Amino acid sequence: PTSITFTVERQIRKSVEVKGDFSNVRIAEGFMLDSTSFDYDSITVEGPESIVGTIDCAQVTLDRSNVDKTITETVSYVLLDKDGNQVYTSELTLSADAVEVTMKIVKYKVVPLEVEFIDGGGATRDANTRIDIEPKTIMLAGDASAIDSTTKLILGTINLSSFATDFSATYTIIPPNGTENMTGVTEATVRVSITGVATKSFSVNPENIVCINVPDGYTAENITQALNVTVRAPQEVLDQISEVNLRAVADLSNLGTNASGVFTPTVEIKIDGFPEAGCVGEYKIYITLKEKH
Repeated sequence: PTSITFTVERQIRKSVEVKGDFSNVRIAEGFMLDSTSFDYDSITVEGPESIVGTIDCAQVTLDRSNVDKTITETVSYVLLDKDGNQVYTSELTLSADAVEVTMKIVKYKVVPLEVEFIDGGGATRDANTRIDIEPKTIMLAGDASAIDSTTKLILGTINLSSFATDFSATYTIIPPNGTENMTGVTEATVRVSITGVATKSFSVNPENIVCINVPDGYTAENITQALNVTVRAPQEVLDQISEVNLRAVADLSNLGTNASGVFTPTVEIKIDGFPEAGCVGEYKIYITLKEKH
């Protein structure tokens, strides 16, 4: 030939971001997409400047239905320009032919927040309490087995004998292992009111302040000669109780066999003949423990 026509064009190299199109992925009911990741965050493309310069991203597309577990797959991608048009790769050199995609799928559930109660002080959880917890529920997400085994979240334990009429406290919400609190609320406020009972103060007679399980070889002498206590019960029961029904009993079994001196054991207040009644609060007495001679 008398002439040859050819084109000379500058070759360039460019790193383009890997993006995902998951619009056709359908997650099963009760599950949600937690995160997506790629083994390559970008693809390096080398070729003619007129082609490489138009590339905006490398797009991965997945099409799945009823997804209820984490997906990890190696899939091909297409190069797109800024208008979403495909850029063909016949004249290009690519750093990778495919991208590994991971879609982390987690299960979710709305669970109630609750507290446990220790009945006492003349009150029971079923008969005498009005409870308000705010928030009442949270949403947990995580491993399916952990979510399935969680039916409620216990914030703590409240002893009904520790207060007379009203109780309020803030508890930290701690998700079970393998789950995450999706609401972002980290604390719950619990308010408890005692209903259907009344309170009255009594003084325990000195002769009814007694010690049991005194260590062998020792005698216990009460220093405390007056003990004021608060009794709680239905009003009709409270009206029948008098100080002769009250006993303060200190159990000394945990003092050991080589104890002497002054001690302040906790006492249990017994209300003889009135099982519906109980004492509110914790009470201690002072005693002297001496060796027998």
